[in-house]
Amino acid sequence: MIRHTARALLVVAVMVSAAAIGRAQAAPRGTVNGTVTGSGGPFVGSPVVINSASSSYTATSTTNQNGDFTFTDAPVGGIEVKVYDAQGNVLVSGTGNIRFQGEVITLVLRVT
Repeated sequence: MIRHTARALLVVAVMVSAAAIGRAQAAPRGTVNGTVTGSGGPFVGSPVVINSASSSYTATSTTNQNGDFTFTDAPVGGIEVKVYDAQGNVLVSGTGNIRFQGEVITLVLRVT
């Protein structure tokens, strides 16, 4: 009887631990879309970096032929996006706030 109880408690402990790990790994995420333009039209092939204000999240992308970029796994909270030139200088930056799971925010960035 004691052996069965101990085994059942062990199974329950493993299940609770697995559920806690699953919740920790499934942090709420959203999407950040954006467009980078200037007086000459869209900025094509520009490096784009996104950083979270509240975590160590960072990701990079590149603008497409329309000057568009997308980050589909940005964490909920404040974010900052920076667009760079080929020499590594910041051309333009913008901020936003993802408030809930699945939210999509769009930044329109204009290089002056």
